[in-house]
Amino acid sequence: RVGGVRSLAWVPEERALMLSTERSGLLRWHSGSVPTRCAEVAPLALAAGPEGLVGADQVHARIARFSASGERGAVLAASFRGEGLAEALSLAIHASGALCIVDRSGQLLSLSPSGELRAVPLEHRVHCVEVHGERLVLAVEGEGLLLEGDLDATGVATGSVRPLCSLEAPVLALAGA
Repeated sequence: RVGGVRSLAWVPEERALMLSTERSGLLRWHSGSVPTRCAEVAPLALAAGPEGLVGADQVHARIARFSASGERGAVLAASFRGEGLAEALSLAIHASGALCIVDRSGQLLSLSPSGELRAVPLEHRVHCVEVHGERLVLAVEGEGLLLEGDLDATGVATGSVRPLCSLEAPVLALAGA
């Protein structure tokens, strides 16, 4: 039994689900088996993209690549305006490798494929983000409001958003949006 799941990511080439958990660390699960531990300390937020797993590394307060065995790899972003990125709430990766990050304050950050990290101006604080093709889906913090946002040709969030739908309760996760 796995408890305290904070984030998950599907790794298609391994046909495995990676689970970031509070108590058990980073786990790998294959259908029909028991989850196996990959690392004692799991990233707070986790996403899978064209170049593998990316996570919010709590130990070093940065966004980094992770192997499917849980080993930290290349650092993608170490800080934004002097603040570490370990407590990212949500990560989403575009097919280009561009990364969207929701930081602990509910701000949306965008990391371009060339490595430029910038804040995306939004009227709302957001709780989580997913990339769906060439669009973003954002959940507004504390509300049952989903927003749809635009990406530029390189997969970077533009800040142009519009209401997608309203729900009766706040959305806490958007996996598989």
